[in-house]
Amino acid sequence: MIFSPLHGDFSNKHMKMNLISTVICFGLVTLATVVPAQAATINVTVNGVSYDVSTTTGSYNSLSSTLSSEPWWGDKTLAKTFASTVGT
Repeated sequence: MIFSPLHGDFSNKHMKMNLISTVICFGLVTLATVVPAQAATINVTVNGVSYDVSTTTGSYNSLSSTLSSEPWWGDKTLAKTFASTVGT
């Protein structure tokens, strides 16, 4: 059944409920894509130093200052050591 003003079965209540559902879904999707998600933090030891390691998501532009402040940034060997340590 089609709900439109051109058909006799048009219902304002049904239309309002669809609109509310659409707005809520749109808000949740927007929130999920705008707010970076974070996972639980784990503790690892790399080269005798203890680090709290966690993940985050987002674009490079939104995370570039965070990434560039990490100790492994720009150090390929240290980055590989972190990756292999965290992966175990």
